[in-house]
Amino acid sequence: MENVSTVSSCIFKELPHLLESWLNITLNITSQINSGFVNILHFFSGGWLDNSFEYMQTLGRGLNMFSVWWILSIVLLFALFLHLSVAHYPTQKRLRAFTSNIPGPLTLPILGNVPTFAACNLVQFFQKLVATTNKYGPIVRFWMGNKLYIVISDAESIESLLTSKAMITKNAQVSKILNGSGITLANNDKWKIHRRIISSTFNGNVLDQFMGSFVQNSLVLIQKLKSLADGSSFNIYPVICACTLDIICETVTGTNINNYMEGDDVFMKNMLRALEKELEGTYKKPWVLNEWMHNRRKGSEGDKETFVDYLREFIDNVVTEKLESRPNGFQHYRGNLQVEYLQWVRGREMCLLDLLIQDDQLSVEEIKEELCTLIVAGTKVTAVTCCFALSLLGVYQEVQHRVLEEQEKIFGSDIHRAATSKDLSDMKYLEQVMKETLRLYPPVPFLFRTIEEDTRLENGYILPKESCAVVFSYMTHRNAEYYPDPELFNPERFSHENHPYAYIPFGGGRRICVAYKYGMMEAKTILSAVIRAYRITTPGGAESLDRNLQAGVLLTLAKGFNVQVLPRSEKVVPSVFRDG
Repeated sequence: MENVSTVSSCIFKELPHLLESWLNITLNITSQINSGFVNILHFFSGGWLDNSFEYMQTLGRGLNMFSVWWILSIVLLFALFLHLSVAHYPTQKRLRAFTSNIPGPLTLPILGNVPTFAACNLVQFFQKLVATTNKYGPIVRFWMGNKLYIVISDAESIESLLTSKAMITKNAQVSKILNGSGITLANNDKWKIHRRIISSTFNGNVLDQFMGSFVQNSLVLIQKLKSLADGSSFNIYPVICACTLDIICETVTGTNINNYMEGDDVFMKNMLRALEKELEGTYKKPWVLNEWMHNRRKGSEGDKETFVDYLREFIDNVVTEKLESRPNGFQHYRGNLQVEYLQWVRGREMCLLDLLIQDDQLSVEEIKEELCTLIVAGTKVTAVTCCFALSLLGVYQEVQHRVLEEQEKIFGSDIHRAATSKDLSDMKYLEQVMKETLRLYPPVPFLFRTIEEDTRLENGYILPKESCAVVFSYMTHRNAEYYPDPELFNPERFSHENHPYAYIPFGGGRRICVAYKYGMMEAKTILSAVIRAYRITTPGGAESLDRNLQAGVLLTLAKGFNVQVLPRSEKVVPSVFRDG
């Protein structure tokens, strides 16, 4: 009894220190896991067993409290994982039964396929995903912890998925992690209401009104490139992104971002950094798809919040100013104002923000959500598309020459004049170039859908309820069944039709991007202006593009879009850019 009393006294005396030690150890393990430690974690390694036996032997020789609490820590962590596994066991058992015939990499208990991608940067993650898809085929299953993801890349299965009325819900967990609740990520009734309102401003009847902004900002872009057009290599992405940010802010909010500029373009730089922070990192570590791990990680991202504040503050100011300046003339229409009427009264002074306010079906916070989503997506997607197109034209000089010939034919001797909507519709070959660019490098390579009911595909596989389908459009676009020599850049392949769901850079089905026509017009205007003014060369060739591909939310290049730019001869340089 005396020994027991002594031991008990020691335990209670050391308990606070031991608890603190256990907490520090646990947090350290969690931190290491979050920083890539999983890459060296071998679940069944002999080291773990050896250490366990050593601790047991230590216990046999006498009480060592550090060893005891190490064992307790391991036991508690294991018990936590075991509890989660048991809690989800019925669901997992059902999901595994349905997907037993779907090919995929070997899974580990509890972790699933997390170690497959552990410690990968975005380039390595994308390369492994492509290699795994090539190995197992167009339908591949992955377990990320207790969550089942089924990656789909064949057109027939994608058509079944995207055209199903029961499959319009985007994955709620992914949407939450992406911090998005605008039309791009919203679900069900909210999505239907928002889509109807927003699609009205991207209707073909009103797109012509955006041409002024497209052209004017393209001229500013050409002037900025002038100082860089000395033949040296530089990353063209920040310059293009600044242009698309100006355009989306003007056309969506009716506000010229230059009104917010500070000394040395501080506001613009911080806005662009905010866009990067909004999208970067979400897929750097696959386990952040687990909501708890994401929230744990999010708490340490103070720098992200600092930059994103610039974006939020801009949207807050714009919405507040617009609400304060609204005339009372429309007030009696509130509650039943028709979109068609809004289109009729939508002069140059009206923009998407005006429509959202006047329609009066969205709260102020919902309007801000929509603006944030559209500004982020509209800036980045168009910029990435233009950069990939220019990079490819820099590799394939004969294609660039054909684009220039088409431009000279359209603009004739008045090569310096502003492009019109009709000019854009006449740019058939440039459109083929853009489509081929989007085929090879779709800016959004993944589409997530929650499976709300058991769904049998044409190939016999079943997508079980409560799983998540991931449409991998990058692999769909490079399927030799639909595109002979799929790795080859060949714009002429779009002179004829193909399977409608073999080409889905803007999504498909009921949730196809509402602004894809807007984006194509904007990108055409930008590319037309750049090609008429400059000759583009891409050092490193096509290989420099493919080996640096990284896929997070967007498909981009890890080392930037490095090109060389030189002024064209006088005959195709618009007079507004000439010196003197």
